[in-house]
Amino acid sequence: MQKDLDKLSVFRHRFDTELRRGNLKTAYDIYNLHHDRASERLNFILELLKARPSPLPLNSPDFLEIDDTQRLWQSNLNDLQQLWKKELIHH
Repeated sequence: MQKDLDKLSVFRHRFDTELRRGNLKTAYDIYNLHHDRASERLNFILELLKARPSPLPLNSPDFLEIDDTQRLWQSNLNDLQQLWKKELIHH
């Protein structure tokens, strides 16, 4: 999400210096954020699959942008969940 990028942007210019000094707090903060988002995604997809009474609409006209340079960052959790849903259908 965009707010995650904004939160991590403060580390952009100091991350390498902190690692060289042996300070792993930033690395753990980044890992923990990634782990939290991965867990949210897994739980969302599992709930989505449990709740669907019928097969996923594999012939959906929705479009999934796979080029990360063209894809915008999601601004909120709802938008992120819609992306996860599209990824589930189109992958």
